[in-house]
Amino acid sequence: MAVEKYVLKEDEAKHIHPRKTWAIGLAIEVGDEIENNGCVFPAKLAHIATAELEPTADIAVGETGPQGPVGPASTVSGPKGDAGGLAGHIAIGTDAITGTKNGVNKVFALANTPTGEPGIFYNGQLLTLDSDYTRIGTQITLIYIAPASVGDVLSAIYPYA
Repeated sequence: MAVEKYVLKEDEAKHIHPRKTWAIGLAIEVGDEIENNGCVFPAKLAHIATAELEPTADIAVGETGPQGPVGPASTVSGPKGDAGGLAGHIAIGTDAITGTKNGVNKVFALANTPTGEPGIFYNGQLLTLDSDYTRIGTQITLIYIAPASVGDVLSAIYPYA
């Protein structure tokens, strides 16, 4: 069972211990906080400050101890990730996709087999799989677009092994 201490409002000022700056001759009460050279010390003894009782922070820092033992190796490993482009190469640009641009042809081929889904661009605009084109292996079939031989640029970016 916890015992709580209640202080009447009119007696509250009697129980406040303000922080004091240490100086010889200073009257110190138990519970006072005494500041000296940037450190704060709680007063555990009521007394008048003298040179012999000056609080100091002369705390020696010891040497670093020896390193502890190395723990056991983990037996848990995560799932293998997608090989992606970092495992091999990345095809970028108009040479990454081949086919006849004549305003009629809609079937093109990627120069390599992708290890991830390619980004297909028509005149710099990213096309959407299943909305703008379909892909089976290296074959790209455009749904609505038939690039012309002059002015239209069809390019791709994709990882391959």
